[in-house]
Amino acid sequence: MSFSICKELHAPTGVEFCVSAYLTHVKGGENGDGGPFLPDLIVVKEALLEVYAVRRSMPANCGDAEVSKLELIAEYPLHGTVQSISVLQPRSITNSKDTTKRDALLLTFAEAKLSVVEFDPTDCRLCTSSLHAYEKAISGAGLAAPPLRPLLAPYVTSDPNGRCAAVLLPTAGLAFLESAQDATFLAETSTNQAGGRAGTGQSAAIASSYV
Repeated sequence: MSFSICKELHAPTGVEFCVSAYLTHVKGGENGDGGPFLPDLIVVKEALLEVYAVRRSMPANCGDAEVSKLELIAEYPLHGTVQSISVLQPRSITNSKDTTKRDALLLTFAEAKLSVVEFDPTDCRLCTSSLHAYEKAISGAGLAAPPLRPLLAPYVTSDPNGRCAAVLLPTAGLAFLESAQDATFLAETSTNQAGGRAGTGQSAAIASSYV
């Protein structure tokens, strides 16, 4: 009997993706200085997700000049290398943006998998609100030969108004994801099919998906 063990010697340093999102706080809120909150900077380094906050201050020795800096507030190891990332913004039943909820992140992984994650303020961790796998859609359409598979990464994008998102599958198929419209859906789906936690209900979420 043989075993294969892989140990990471140091965390990845190369930045693969970078987006801005109101992940840890809602848009329009005020920070401790009375100013508006700026969106967080989300940095993805292969299987590591880092969250930076933009801090602004006016040092006495700089006169009236405002100084901005990035502060690392959280980092989360992921179970897989991220292939693409997009920000899902919240919306209300009237199709206008809901400023009482935070943004969610859409992460795609190899083999056409999509994870919808959000920030849980109770313990400052990332929680998964829904998981979507499209392996059957790929196998039904006929996957490319193994040497070409690394070049065919799933790509996700989202509507700027938070109404929907779409995933371009490796076989050139398209998966359409409809976002939840209000808190009623989030309350009714507080647990997923496996009986685990599905989300906090305080961020944008996906209601259903179609291929």
